[in-house]
Amino acid sequence: MKSLKIQYAVFFMLVIVAFSSIVLSEKMYPLLSNKVDEKLETYIKDNYKDLDIESDKTIYKNTKFQKKVYNKDNKNLYFTIYYRNKKIKDDYKKEYVEGNTFLKYISKLIEKDIKNKTNYNSKVSINKKLNNYNDDIKERLIKEKDLSELSIYNVRIKIKTKYDKNVITDRIKDINNRLKTNNIKPKELIFEITNEEDITKSVKITIIDNNVLDDTSLEQYIDNIINEKEEKLVNNKIKYKYLN
Repeated sequence: MKSLKIQYAVFFMLVIVAFSSIVLSEKMYPLLSNKVDEKLETYIKDNYKDLDIESDKTIYKNTKFQKKVYNKDNKNLYFTIYYRNKKIKDDYKKEYVEGNTFLKYISKLIEKDIKNKTNYNSKVSINKKLNNYNDDIKERLIKEKDLSELSIYNVRIKIKTKYDKNVITDRIKDINNRLKTNNIKPKELIFEITNEEDITKSVKITIIDNNVLDDTSLEQYIDNIINEKEEKLVNNKIKYKYLN
């Protein structure tokens, strides 16, 4: 019984210490944030003084201090500086130079624009990094100006239809014409086509060269693909991959 009482006492003390630590941390973090913020501001001035940027106040999140630094013209282009155990790290290269999160944001804007203009649900992907584009394109992206007119992205559209070369060809041409009419200019147009009569049959067709859409042989290309014939497609204008 005496041993049990000692165990209870030790457990109670541990709970008190843990609770006190949490309370103390809650009180201390705001004070530390101000000091850390000064360190991070100095870090920004020392390393990124040539950038046209602004920064938020330092916060404590996920066991470390964080400070978001963003482009003055577009807050969606940003990077984050982290402070933990007296060490400073940042994701400047991945997020600000290469634009990882920013380009995903741009992709979503283009998807929304396509939906508004054509009523098509699509998936947009940008395969290059931000630093691979010239200054004119970067400026357009940052200003979010006429994004769907920039041929730097791929569009994937899903189609469920009868597996018939004429039907599929007409659907592909109709979609392409609707995009062109609305000045939507993807670099590559990708169709995921599923047989509505047998959903186990599905193929991804990628239009690499839009000129193939005016090719009189397009129907034959589609026929070769959906019926898995051996004939090869000329000039590599189309890529395809069976999905099931």
